[in-house]
Amino acid sequence: MGARRADDTGDDEEELPRITASHLRRAGTICARRLANEHHDRRSMRRGTGRFRVQNQLLEDARLTHFDFAQPDPAHFRPGHELTAEEAHLYRTAARWYVALYHDERVRSVDLGTDDASGDLDNWATCVDEIGVRLVGRCGLTVEHDDGRRGVRLLRLGRGVPGADLLDDVDVRFAVLRLSAWSGAELCVSVGDLVHGARRDGTVDGPRVAELQRWLAGRVDVVRARAAEADPTPGLDCASCAFVPGCPAHR
Repeated sequence: MGARRADDTGDDEEELPRITASHLRRAGTICARRLANEHHDRRSMRRGTGRFRVQNQLLEDARLTHFDFAQPDPAHFRPGHELTAEEAHLYRTAARWYVALYHDERVRSVDLGTDDASGDLDNWATCVDEIGVRLVGRCGLTVEHDDGRRGVRLLRLGRGVPGADLLDDVDVRFAVLRLSAWSGAELCVSVGDLVHGARRDGTVDGPRVAELQRWLAGRVDVVRARAAEADPTPGLDCASCAFVPGCPAHR
């Protein structure tokens, strides 16, 4: 299953529908109307990004501390002024755990949007032409080890780490599907919980990627079937839905 850059489209080609990690995880349970609107990337009410501020800053600071092959430097992790006091406390905790968990590995961060070696990928999306979708969403800190191996670090603020099989975790599956073309023969995957101080590592090779590609095709079929229904299902998800205006369930 090949991939290409998300912005590498022909003049007569419409942008492919979106698939996110959340869609893969909740394809059968999310409100069908919301799923349809998100899948077809329709204009929505702007949502706040406050809950991502700590994670986004931590990811960018980790990227910068590995600008060249190096171990993480605690001096590179400082909470920004835009963080609240509570967020700054969480950031400091996460930064300390990141340094503790990854202090013994020298890696170089890779910006998929600009690095020449990234080929047909970018930081935000990967187009999968065979099934006609874009996989949209950042998938972690992409790195290159000093021995040439390529990998990704999924940095979490809670939620724990996967069990014995990393691929039981949908976020790991999503990252592997987005990055398999870039990684080559195998992708080194590390999941770090920077609240509880836990880490789980593994590698994913070609046969496992092929299994994931078949799983992806099946999940996309579920998304398409439910998006075609587009029936609203009011519930707790309405609080975070960007398509509440105009929803028949709220008239």
